[in-house]
Formats: sequence, C-alpha cells, structure tokens
Amino acid sequence: MSGAAVTRAAASRRAAAAAGLVAVAAVALLLVAGRGSGRLELTASFDQVHGLVEGAEVKSGGFVIGKVRDIALGRDGRPEVRLEVDEDVAPRRTATADVRLFSVAGEVNRYVDLTAGSGPPLRDGDRIAPARTDAPVEIDQLLSTLDPATRADVRGLLH
Repeated sequence: MSGAAVTRAAASRRAAAAAGLVAVAAVALLLVAGRGSGRLELTASFDQVHGLVEGAEVKSGGFVIGKVRDIALGRDGRPEVRLEVDEDVAPRRTATADVRLFSVAGEVNRYVDLTAGSGPPLRDGDRIAPARTDAPVEIDQLLSTLDPATRADVRGLLH
C-alpha cells in the first residue's frame, strides 16, 4: 500500500470511530433524558408550619431525600408545602409528612420527615392531605391550655 492509501485508510478509521462515539453519546443522552428528572414533586397541606422555610431538608429514615421548594397558603387557608424528593424514594398513598425540629434550641430549624407509607406509589403532583401531616406543638399553644394560676407557676419556673 502506498503512503497516501495508508493515510486515507487511517483517516477513514478515525472518522468511523468518531461517528461511533457520537452515536454512543447520543444514545446515552436519550436514555438519561428519557428517565425524567429523577425528582418527584408533592404538595403537603399542614395546619401550621411555624419555622419551616423554603430550602429546608426533606428526610426519610434519617436520610436527606429532597427539599422544600415552596410554602404558600392554599385555598382553604392552610399552608401548602411543595416538596421535591428523590424519585427512588417512592412514597406511597398512605405516606405521612411531619414537620420536625432539628433541636429544641431554635425556632427556624425545621425539616419535613416523610414516611413511605403503603399502597400504590404517589405520582408527580400528588397531594398529602392534612389528615396525613403533623407539626410539633409550640410552647405558646401548650401554655394557652393551662389555667392562669398554672401559667403563672410555669412562668415562675422558666424565669
């Protein structure tokens, strides 16, 4: 084979290899794009969400699985919390969402604890009703249930 023929054959092999790489990259891109975002968006309706903020963690079994995307008042006047969670977690129809405290040392240190539940899996856009959500009792709520004399006693203990 002449030098020109070897050069053309090598160029042809490089072109075929490049085309193969482009094809593999295109298939990989289609597979990744076809899998969706890998995230599931749910809305949980609570009676109250004191101290919960946008960007707060969503946990399940102690592991971070997502975050709070948005908090807004729903049509019924209750706070609605839009959650973005890993699709792999697959919460089910009886899933519960509870606002939890990281510690008792602060007001704005809350997260959402999502339990998986049972039944068919929730789909993107599904809602978790107020009956399946909960939040911690605030100290002022607790104190308001006491009679005035007991409140004064508690106040004396706290000061």
